[in-house]
Amino acid sequence: TQLSVTLPSPGGLAADAYSVCVDFLAGTAGTYVSAGSGQLFVVSATSFSPLTVLSGAAGASTSVTITGLGLDAANSIRDVMFAIGTSCASPTVSAQSYANVGGSGSTKLSVALPSPGGLAAASYSVCVDITAGTVGSYTSVGSGQVFVASVTSFSPLTVLSGAAGASTSVTITGLGLDATNSIRAVKFSVGTSCASPTVSAQSFANVGGSGNTQLSVALPTGTGLSAATYSVCVDLLAGTAGTYVNAGSGELFVGSVTSFSPLTVLSGAAGASTSVTITGLGLDATNSIRAIKFAVGTSCASPTVTAQSYANVGGSGNTQMSVTLPSPGGLGADAYSVCVDFLAGTAGTYVSAGSGQLFVVSVTSFSPLTVLSGAAGASTSLTITGLGLDAVNSIR
Repeated sequence: TQLSVTLPSPGGLAADAYSVCVDFLAGTAGTYVSAGSGQLFVVSATSFSPLTVLSGAAGASTSVTITGLGLDAANSIRDVMFAIGTSCASPTVSAQSYANVGGSGSTKLSVALPSPGGLAAASYSVCVDITAGTVGSYTSVGSGQVFVASVTSFSPLTVLSGAAGASTSVTITGLGLDATNSIRAVKFSVGTSCASPTVSAQSFANVGGSGNTQLSVALPTGTGLSAATYSVCVDLLAGTAGTYVNAGSGELFVGSVTSFSPLTVLSGAAGASTSVTITGLGLDATNSIRAIKFAVGTSCASPTVTAQSYANVGGSGNTQMSVTLPSPGGLGADAYSVCVDFLAGTAGTYVSAGSGQLFVVSVTSFSPLTVLSGAAGASTSLTITGLGLDAVNSIR
């Protein structure tokens, strides 16, 4: 009643769907009859696509297509699962469902991601339990992994205006971030929206040793990013081309300082009652400024007098910052540079807030003490002595 048939050797049967054919001695030689109405499925699963899906994508709307031979959803596949990492020894996440792709015969199998929730961001092996094998013995589909990608944050939060190229980069952190297989493009967009980013990164690459958790993004070459506040935008291969997601909820501050006002304060003025307003772009008191100091003279190489405090001016976005003079005592009468230490730069490296100086004014004496009645004009003058006395910028 039963006949054991040994498969061809060496090599066995190539992956496909076969009829089992019997030539009875009672019949005409070479006339074969099928052993039943079914087929023998010799199965192989060689690859899958796409290589990336978005974290949180779930159900039939997001699927992975397995390609191979002898893939019959009803007769040759017992189960499909996903396993974090490169091994299918103990997969833990079951596919929602799987079915043959119409018109592909048994060469393609569409696998719907788990629902609800989808796959958490990570790198997964796609694992198939073939009916012909031992129950619960899964084999990997191809040699690659499916990257389930998310972007959660970036650092640093500030760069200096004009910084450019590989020497200045932003590191994006997330999961399933593979520069080759999961990222289509990285761009920068002025403002909080990634709907239409316009400035392309110079390049991006995985950070050595981080697996697929960090991506280093080089700023545009040439003049870099102009001073402003930018969203960092990522186009994942798993999504629709040109659809960018924000790398976290924050923004990249590209800072510059262009001027300050007023140009003069009185000697001895101090604290909250006297302040200087710095104007620029990407000026965020919390995220882009490390310190503000004052330096006697025209150089900010080694400023010595620390501002009492600084804060963004309400309603100005990141374009104006109010700097409170030191207290008590204020600034001594002299001409000062206003110096800003950006978080994006090396600690202790200050840039001047514009090309001018802050004049801290005092008048202490004048001479001569007497002039003749009727004396007038340039031929007779008084000389006022003090500090910070600039005829153009400090005397009204």
